[in-house]
Amino acid sequence: MNIVDIVEIIEEKKSFNFDNLAKNANCTLLADDKCQNIKMLTNLTDPITINMSQKVGETIKLFNEESLLPPQIIYISGMLLKFHTSTKDIKPNYSVKIEWMPQDDFHCLISYNSNLDN
Repeated sequence: MNIVDIVEIIEEKKSFNFDNLAKNANCTLLADDKCQNIKMLTNLTDPITINMSQKVGETIKLFNEESLLPPQIIYISGMLLKFHTSTKDIKPNYSVKIEWMPQDDFHCLISYNSNLDN
């Protein structure tokens, strides 16, 4: 059994719903040159789904041996955004703090990209 096999077994335990959250997630978003990304996000009225992928996996140490995990994939659905800055005050290239507001249908799944070349 290799590390990818182990990760695939574990990944089924990496699913979360609304009840598993201790607090809402926050992130910083950089406004693009014309603030189009901010305008698009402020016009959203329905919960969104996002998918994020690591480019390179993390290294873990097991039994004094280092192993590289495959890149992580995080899939989040059922979120609305809350801006902590007035959107009228946002200028191009500003950093904007956003809070991710989970809705009743919130779900988060963390898995690993096991489709890598060996």
